[in-house]
Amino acid sequence: DENVLKGNFKHQFDENSIDASVWVQKIYEIVAQKENCELLDLNKYVTVSSLDGLHFDMKSHRIIAHMLTNQILLQNIEESVKLS
Repeated sequence: DENVLKGNFKHQFDENSIDASVWVQKIYEIVAQKENCELLDLNKYVTVSSLDGLHFDMKSHRIIAHMLTNQILLQNIEESVKLS
């Protein structure tokens, strides 16, 4: 998010940082696929705060918590079915 270049953390980031974050996501996807692991891409569901372009706001944290809870519950159900 370009807001990171304007917020309180602007001295720690530059355009290269934004480009690098795109590559990090791709690496996560490759590793998850290789390890047969689900990847929850938060970028599809929430955005960082416009205040600093780095952290999530309260609403985004709530969405993340619900998504993780649902994912854990779903995995528990799938495991129970496998054990039956």
